[in-house]
Amino acid sequence: MRFALAVFAAAAVHAYAFTLLTGPGISGVALAVMLLAALGAGFFAARRGALAGLLSLYVGALAYAVFSYLAPPHSTEDAPRDLLDVIGWGFRLGFAILPYAIGAALVGWAGSAARGRVLAWR
Repeated sequence: MRFALAVFAAAAVHAYAFTLLTGPGISGVALAVMLLAALGAGFFAARRGALAGLLSLYVGALAYAVFSYLAPPHSTEDAPRDLLDVIGWGFRLGFAILPYAIGAALVGWAGSAARGRVLAWR
């Protein structure tokens, strides 16, 4: 239960960070938000921190794809038009965020390790 809660809470933050990535010129802030969310997912998941960071990023990307499909399009060439467009766009997004996913897994693992050290110190 704690693992799922950590993943879904961080996924909501990741979905927000993806909206920041589509904005003009603030990708550094979006990257920092993504890494902090993955760190929190790994910390609060306790075990399997790398998996929590990775899953939170991909669940957030899926949520972003669905929300962008449901929201009215701001530009006509990037907006998905039907369900197959959403599925294809989700797969493209999944491959495009692979470097972020590797970083999220590493930071999630670090969050899990930090939790172990904090609890051992206490």
